[in-house]
Amino acid sequence: MATINLGSIKFKWQGAYNGATAYTVDDVVSYNGSSYICIANSTGNLPTNTSYFEQMSSAGTNGTNGTDLTTTLTTQGDILYRDGSGLQRLGAGTSGQALITGGAGANPSWGSVSSDYVLISDTTIANNTVNTFTLNSNLFDGSTYDFFDILIDTQAVSTDSSSIFMAFSDDDGSTTLSNGHSYSYITGLSVSGATPTIIRDSNGSEAYVSFDGWRLQGSMIRMTFAGLNRSRHKNYLLHVAKTNHDTDTAGTYGRVFTHQGGGFFNSTASTNNALKFWTNSSVNFGTTYLKVYGYK
Repeated sequence: MATINLGSIKFKWQGAYNGATAYTVDDVVSYNGSSYICIANSTGNLPTNTSYFEQMSSAGTNGTNGTDLTTTLTTQGDILYRDGSGLQRLGAGTSGQALITGGAGANPSWGSVSSDYVLISDTTIANNTVNTFTLNSNLFDGSTYDFFDILIDTQAVSTDSSSIFMAFSDDDGSTTLSNGHSYSYITGLSVSGATPTIIRDSNGSEAYVSFDGWRLQGSMIRMTFAGLNRSRHKNYLLHVAKTNHDTDTAGTYGRVFTHQGGGFFNSTASTNNALKFWTNSSVNFGTTYLKVYGYK
């Protein structure tokens, strides 16, 4: 084994360079991230002066070796990542976006989070302003979505006994498609002794959505459609919960009607498949909340 003579180790670490310090041969200082050894007695000469110092080690390049990121990260919200050659900056995305990886060998990026159930439209109809409204065909993009949910929370502004109807129409609701509409519903009533009844209409241009008795207490409606704005027949499922102004036999609670069933429209047209909703007796809608969702 080799023998080391400690007396031959002559380097003397002096820390960070100070222009007021007198340095002698073999003093070692740090300067701007690098280290230098004194080769001639020196006072006030920078370590970069090769007459007095020789460089022992060199600082890395700022921004690429992790020692100084201020030249790479410049703005609040920046994220640091490494591409194929070094450290890079990813600026902040837009509100609501998420950080998305492209997998091994790809750079990260910002993007929108994908969902198979997407809110397409969220609308409120002001109280007592209309007795008809239309959901335009542009809400039903059949190239993107396979199915659609329509949720309606509504009530009448009158105590008159009314119903809500639905038909396929053009976008402004002026023309309803007049044939090929069939539906079958079962309706039930939450009162002792009441039995479900079947209501059918296989020969009309329109369908009941909420039956006679729709009044101030309102209805909650959910309709799920397939085929809208696609070249295929239109099918739908219906679920309705509707309170009624009457009381049960005990005179304590308002009755609840429920409807469920489905319908069919014999049309394979891929355009002008808007949905029109209206009331009979010209009874206006109270404040009504509408949501349309699409299933991918």
